[in-house]
Amino acid sequence: MTMADSSQAVYLSYRVPPAGNAVMLAAFAALIPLNIFTGIRYKTPLYASLLTAALVVEVVGHVARIFLSTESASPAYFAVYLLGTHWGAAFVGSAIYLILPHITVLYGQEFRLVSSALYINIFFVIMDIFSLVFQSVGIIYAATATSPSQITQAINILLTGLAFQTTTLLSFLLSYRYFRHKINHRRYILDPTFSATYTPRRFSHFTLTFQTATLLLLLRSALRIASFSPGLTSPLAISSISSLLLDDTPILLALLLLTLSPVGRAFGPSWTDTSPLSPPDALSDLPLRRHFHRHPQNQILHKRHLSQPPSDIPSPYTPPYIISGSLPSSVAGHPEQQQPPLTSPRNKPVYHRAPPYEQSPTGTVPYISPEQQSPRMFQDGNSSSSGWKKAKASPREQQLPATTRMVGGDDLWD
Repeated sequence: MTMADSSQAVYLSYRVPPAGNAVMLAAFAALIPLNIFTGIRYKTPLYASLLTAALVVEVVGHVARIFLSTESASPAYFAVYLLGTHWGAAFVGSAIYLILPHITVLYGQEFRLVSSALYINIFFVIMDIFSLVFQSVGIIYAATATSPSQITQAINILLTGLAFQTTTLLSFLLSYRYFRHKINHRRYILDPTFSATYTPRRFSHFTLTFQTATLLLLLRSALRIASFSPGLTSPLAISSISSLLLDDTPILLALLLLTLSPVGRAFGPSWTDTSPLSPPDALSDLPLRRHFHRHPQNQILHKRHLSQPPSDIPSPYTPPYIISGSLPSSVAGHPEQQQPPLTSPRNKPVYHRAPPYEQSPTGTVPYISPEQQSPRMFQDGNSSSSGWKKAKASPREQQLPATTRMVGGDDLWD
């Protein structure tokens, strides 16, 4: 057998029944309009685009597989078939990886895995690029190989890409399970900003959905490694039943779960608000947001300390009209002097205690009758908490008539 015959022997074994392949092709094609509709309906363009791209490349790969069943010696059909099926799984994984940064923002700053959710996206994008590059190079090299040694080298490159994909899926699952562990064994108060998102039962169902889809992708990636490790002509790789049940079915089930349970329905408007690319002030209840990753740990201003209402015990520096909840007539009579309540960018009230320098420490001075006035009243610096201490009048002052009182400088001008 010559080199050309040995290279073509790789493709002669890929004889797939057209009936089973056509069923898979129709199933993948039927999910394309549903993902486009959910992406527009719930405003999740990037997530829906990745799932739609996965469905499109799966359809293209299965079309090439149908042609490969009739013309098994075509390197082009062979390359398109493997590229479509491998890229489809990679795009589904990329869509699932987008969910983790959004989830880590929902519960508050104390529960985030990293200081900025954008770092999670960067990590998974880099891993996806490595996975796609190695898989694509290995498949194209295998399609154009002319010797068994080149085919072996191409298979090793392909397996490296599959190993990157498996590692990324495992990292995603472990990161999410560690995050759930922090939530279940929390020491901090959950941030109520997005409580309407993570409290309903549909959100819990969605978390189970994408975890199941990730496990299906992980199973499919492990089976591909096991089938291609002995070579492209191994019994597990060329078997039509194992290809349909262990290769196409996990991808179809994962896409079906993610399509019927869209991420936009679980998150609602919070999907845009929790995006790593959203403005920094969009996630804060305070007018000024502090950048947590630029300050040491002892200077972090936890939102749970500011989001709770103040205690019912009044401060000694709080004016009486603030304690009673009503403004004095001198302030209430002038609308321009009434300050609006402090609100956040989301029009939510912000509870805080006013610093001492913003409030006057002077309380209501008790009324003192003219008979009680004396120049020695203010000579004693010590005063009780209930009122001013009355000074004892001298014998000369006791002889003065009741109508006599000390005259101040301002009284001369009356």
